[in-house]
Amino acid sequence: MRYIRKINGYVEESPIPPYRGAEYYAAHGYLRSDSTLPLSRLDIADGEIVELPASGPTVEQVAAQTRDELTLRAAMLAIPLEDDTTALALAPVCPEWTAGTHYEAGEIVNHEGQAYRVIQPVDSLEHQPPGAEGMLAVYRPLVPGHAGTLEDPIPWVSGMDVDEGKYYSFSGKTYLAKADMKPCVWTPGTPGLWQWEEVTNA
Repeated sequence: MRYIRKINGYVEESPIPPYRGAEYYAAHGYLRSDSTLPLSRLDIADGEIVELPASGPTVEQVAAQTRDELTLRAAMLAIPLEDDTTALALAPVCPEWTAGTHYEAGEIVNHEGQAYRVIQPVDSLEHQPPGAEGMLAVYRPLVPGHAGTLEDPIPWVSGMDVDEGKYYSFSGKTYLAKADMKPCVWTPGTPGLWQWEEVTNA
């Protein structure tokens, strides 16, 4: 609770704590306000307190936001498509995937806690988010950097690019990729799949 009044076109709050009683404040032109809005969002008209709508961003704020968005987009597009390490480092400041947005190849988006690289231009649709069936040709998941050696295998994620000769881990086991799989949708350990070789001495 506070007491406010309008003087010379400006709304001000009483500097005196509200223990003086309503009569004191009324005598000095103050009205009781239970609003938590800042004074800039309050007005007094015809003896009533009026809450004003929030103002939009300033021209300077719009310009700064546009600059930041363009800078981030330029940084994303400057990273080669095969450089997952740099793309992943930038991913935390990249936007969340949004339906109804046009994405160019090279952009980075986040969806449900997973970072993705856009591989080809796309107009995103709500029923085709990153990770959805059939979308691996458009969005490739980015996985934190690992050497891909026997000692430091790469955690396998469905849809990632798998390189022949590198080691991957899945469900507590280590596998050697016997072929390039880009994107890879074949789970390591699938019976009869020669492209994965389980490493038993890991």
